[in-house]
Amino acid sequence: MSSRHRFRPQAPLLCAIMALALLGSGTTNAETYGEIRTFRDWIVACDNTRTCRTFGMPKQDTMIGVALRIDRGGAADAQPVISIVLDRDTGGTTGLRLSASVDGASATEIAVGQSASQDEETITVTDRALAERLIADIRRGQSLSVTVHPAGNQQEPPDPISLDGAMAALLWMDEQQGRIGSRDALARPGDGRARPPLPTEPPRASAERRLPNQRDVARRLEAVRAPVLAAFRALPADTCDEEDNPAIAAHRLAERLLLVAVRCWSGAYQSSDLHFLVREGAVPQVRPASFPRPRKPSPDARPEPYDHAILTTSDVDAATGRVAHYAKGRGIGDCGEVAEWQWDGERFRPVRLDVMPTCRGLTPPNWFSLYRTR
Repeated sequence: MSSRHRFRPQAPLLCAIMALALLGSGTTNAETYGEIRTFRDWIVACDNTRTCRTFGMPKQDTMIGVALRIDRGGAADAQPVISIVLDRDTGGTTGLRLSASVDGASATEIAVGQSASQDEETITVTDRALAERLIADIRRGQSLSVTVHPAGNQQEPPDPISLDGAMAALLWMDEQQGRIGSRDALARPGDGRARPPLPTEPPRASAERRLPNQRDVARRLEAVRAPVLAAFRALPADTCDEEDNPAIAAHRLAERLLLVAVRCWSGAYQSSDLHFLVREGAVPQVRPASFPRPRKPSPDARPEPYDHAILTTSDVDAATGRVAHYAKGRGIGDCGEVAEWQWDGERFRPVRLDVMPTCRGLTPPNWFSLYRTR
C-alpha cells in the first residue's frame, strides 16, 4: 500500500450519509433535491415533488420494534396515509389486530382486512376516519403504545413510540406542502385551503440510451490503464484506501468515451469505486465522473473533493448507461443511501435518491425520498 494513503474504515461512509440529515434544499446541475429534518424523536423529509414522509420511533437508540409512518403526496387533495411498521414476525395476517393507545388512554383498534391492510411488516390504515382520529391523538400526546394481537413470536410489547417532536415534524411537513392553516393540515387545521407550491410533478427521467458495443472495452481499458492509475494516485491523501494494484473496470459510454471504475476502498460487507471519464486519443484525457448528490457539511462529516465520483456497491447497465448505487451504513442494510443515474450523452443525470440517516431496522422501502423522476 502506498504511504500516501491511509486505510479508511467504513465509518466515514455512515458519517457522509448522516450529513444528509442536515441537508438543506439545493440544486446540482439544475436538479432540485428535497430535504430531511430531525425534530427530537421524529424524522421528516419532502422530495422534489413535495411528497413527504415522517417517522416517529421509540426513544431508545435500538432497533425500532415499532414505528409510526405518515406519508402524503404534494397535490392539494392528497390525503395522509398512516402506517405502523414492525420489525418482528406478526405470525401471519389472519385475524391480525393492533391496539394503539396514546398516553394510556382507551385503545384504538386497527384490524387487518377491515380498517387496515398489510404488506409484510407494514400495517397501513385504510379507514380515513380512523386515520384522522390517530393524527388528532398524536397532536396532543406524549407517547403511542402499540400491541399486536395475536402476538406471533413477539415476546414483549414493543417500546412505545415517542411523540416528542411529532408536532414540529407535522408542522414542517404542512409548511413544505403549503397546508398551514388549511382544513386538512396535519399539525394545526384551520379554515383555509391548501396552496401547494410547485413543482409537484416529477421531471421525466432521461431517456435510456443504447450504449455502443462493449466487445472491445477490455482492450481499450489496457490502452488507458496507465493514465487512469496516474490520475488515481495523484488524488489528495485519504481520498481512497489505495492498493498497489487496485481493481479496475470499464464501460463504453460513446465511441471514444469510457467510464472507468477504480477500487477506492473495501470493507467487510461492501466496497466503493472512484469513477473517471476517459476520452480516448493519442493522449487520453482523464477526469473524475460526477454522480450528483446533495452534500452539506456538518460537525461530524465533511464533503470530500471527489465525493461525486465515488459510488458504493455500484452497478452499471452496459446496454443503457443506467448506474445504480447502494451504500449501506451497516451490514444489515437498515440505513444508508440508494440512488440511480442515467447517462444522457453528456452527463449522468439523477433518476432517484433515497436515504435513511438512522440505523434502527428500517429497510429501503421505508427510506426517505429526496429525488424522484417519472
